[in-house]
Amino acid sequence: MRQLAMAMWTWRGGVCACLAALCLAGCAAGGGGPAAAVPPPEMVQVPAGEFLMGAEHSPAEVVKKGGGEEKYYLREHPRHRVVISRGFRLAVTPVTNQQFAAFVAATGHVSDAERQGTGQVWKKGWVAVAGADWRHPTGPESSIQGRGQHPVVQVSWHDANAYCAWLSGLHGQEFYLPSEAQWEYAARAGTATPFYTGPFISTDQANYFGRRPYDGGPVGIYRQDSAPVGSFAANPWGLKDMHGNVWQWCADWFDAGYYAVSPASDPPGPAQGSERVLRGGAWNLPAQDVRSARRYGRPPGLGHNLVGFRVAGGGR
Repeated sequence: MRQLAMAMWTWRGGVCACLAALCLAGCAAGGGGPAAAVPPPEMVQVPAGEFLMGAEHSPAEVVKKGGGEEKYYLREHPRHRVVISRGFRLAVTPVTNQQFAAFVAATGHVSDAERQGTGQVWKKGWVAVAGADWRHPTGPESSIQGRGQHPVVQVSWHDANAYCAWLSGLHGQEFYLPSEAQWEYAARAGTATPFYTGPFISTDQANYFGRRPYDGGPVGIYRQDSAPVGSFAANPWGLKDMHGNVWQWCADWFDAGYYAVSPASDPPGPAQGSERVLRGGAWNLPAQDVRSARRYGRPPGLGHNLVGFRVAGGGR
């Protein structure tokens, strides 16, 4: 695990240098010291419990109801009962550009995409684009100006963990990426249907490619972009943006066959791998790809223009 280099908070001319940096990043800089300037994220308490993890429909049924290719949905099986033995906290929304800018201003963190000089951009397949990073999600010509409340993207799994470590030190409480099981449990929020909304979902409820509905759901719009976090109603447990908008990193290594050997209680994910789990789907995907059960994986050292994260806390 990479060690996060924490920046020293110094005073210059009676003004906290970090607060000045936060102002330049477009963040509100209030009094009361560094922690007051960067409040902890809004969290909800997720209770302990159990649920059925995995898809309600077979791969063939998913294709019939929504489209796609069966091979991508085999990884959602077998459906199995999972116990979440300890309650935990989960952020209401994914981390925003504004929140990530505060982290960078405070620590000087350089993202993986910035170090590599390229970020992954979806163009009917992932393409390495020179100059794409969290400030320029699709390349040097793009910008996050005026997009402070949009979810941060082009952050690698390592960048997300560095943010969690900084937030933990800043507030004296543990923040981390949720496990894959925690994520799906929270997304379902007590439901056992493809979406927390029921058998289908609409673009009034989430941001996805609405021209391709699922299981007889309504044809919707295609926004062709992320939406500000929290733009849609929360699920029954108070969580927003669990379907669509941007993929979200989870802590686990990704293994398409893991469900066949997963323990029943608090599954930690595989011991090793080459990709980390992504959940939730993204704004460019049809409805079947933003279901609660949808699984995906990408290399942890890469940034992507459709991938962000949210933080969890407690429960470990």
